[in-house]
Amino acid sequence: MKLSDFIIDSIELISDGTFEALDLCESTLPMNTLIFVEHEKYIPLIKANPHITCVIAVKELAGKMPDSVLGICVSSSPKVDFFLLHNRLCSEAGYTRARTRTRIGADCQISPMAHIAKENVVIGNNVYIEEFVSVKENTRIGDNVSIRSGCMIGTDGFEFKKTVSGTVFIKHAGGTVIEDNVHILNNCCVCKAVFPWDDTVVGESTVIDNLVHVAHSCKVGKRNILTAGVIFSGSAVTGDDVYIGPNAVIAKVEMGVASRASIGSVVTKGVNPGSVVSGNFAIEHSKLLRHVKELANS
Repeated sequence: MKLSDFIIDSIELISDGTFEALDLCESTLPMNTLIFVEHEKYIPLIKANPHITCVIAVKELAGKMPDSVLGICVSSSPKVDFFLLHNRLCSEAGYTRARTRTRIGADCQISPMAHIAKENVVIGNNVYIEEFVSVKENTRIGDNVSIRSGCMIGTDGFEFKKTVSGTVFIKHAGGTVIEDNVHILNNCCVCKAVFPWDDTVVGESTVIDNLVHVAHSCKVGKRNILTAGVIFSGSAVTGDDVYIGPNAVIAKVEMGVASRASIGSVVTKGVNPGSVVSGNFAIEHSKLLRHVKELANS
């Protein structure tokens, strides 16, 4: 795709270039990529990534791009214009995923009161889906999965941007992957990813209690235990064998292998493998206990 073909009134084209995908500054995509940049601290990431070939930037950063960036646009609101471009591209066949008929494997038990999208869904073998479950497009469900009543799988996530003309919903063109042997109890929501190349993933043999929200682009590891009321913010990541206690909130951070977040934790920083965190905001569990003991004895 050519950058000059998608210029809108709020963007000034400095030089033209081509791109195949949209992503953020931290992109690891092995293809020509368009990003937005609003702060100088991201310039080293751009210089280190030859696949970033086009940018939408604030004016003061336009002249600081490396030679690998051929397409440069200037905007007073690069992030907003970037996502408005994404919305526009979502109507382009070459940007979104190809359309295929939904496929359902053998020995599945799917309630007639469940809704399965007619296109872009793949369901494996021996899958159990109860009534009032909705499985949206761009969803892949593995073998031996059970999904209980009231769940929304592959729905749009929460992504809005404020513009001069109002608040705009950002379209979700990515997918959702529920791997083998996952069990999801009642009234949970797993949102699809924003970009068409990306998936929200729930890893193999993970179990999810009632009323859990997994936001767009999250990557939940294998054999995780997500208890009731857990909330994942967008792009959160957990390693394998992670435990999340009831009503914990996981921000856009990474929890290491075999780590734990105790009941009611609000996790805003990365958690090391094997660590246990507690509290609001969550800190190492042993430190919290020492602090509570000090308070009790004061």
